[in-house]
Amino acid sequence: MSTRRPPISGSVLESLSKILGDTTNGLTGTEIGKFLQEVEIEDVDPLMTKWKRLYNAFANYQNKTQISNNILRFINKSMDPARFVGRNEQYEDTRFELNKRLSFVGLELSSRGKFILTSTTTTISEAEERANRFKSKLEQRNVHSKIYEYCKAELLAQNYFHSVFEAVKSIAETIRQKANLTSDGGGVD
Repeated sequence: MSTRRPPISGSVLESLSKILGDTTNGLTGTEIGKFLQEVEIEDVDPLMTKWKRLYNAFANYQNKTQISNNILRFINKSMDPARFVGRNEQYEDTRFELNKRLSFVGLELSSRGKFILTSTTTTISEAEERANRFKSKLEQRNVHSKIYEYCKAELLAQNYFHSVFEAVKSIAETIRQKANLTSDGGGVD
């Protein structure tokens, strides 16, 4: 993003920090230090808990510069898809949660790890709806709950082709299990 992006509100900044600093799926302390240095944001509280460390660094940066550009660069670097090879579900879960918060500032993080400008949401339900648009369309059509078990990551990524593909595979697997079969009939045993 080459344009000067306005500061992000404190509440959105805090929730973004909590997602990025989450103890289970978030960044490690070392990664936080590395990415802060790479995007030239001062690490003002390196001994704080991870999310508070991020929040304090982000807030300090915004207070000094009155822009959010380097914070967005931090998110880009930490959410680079190449870092998540073999952990697609973690990537999509984190991106999904970030996008709910980013929608309040008119941004969306694409599956490529790049920002897309969107209309700004103003309510929680709008943010949830935007993040869950594809899933809600499926729910309106009374899709069986088993579908969600087999294609959660694809649904979060709104990857329609792969969602359908995984759903079809789940149906074939269910039939094999119920019929006590070990093959799908596609080849010779």
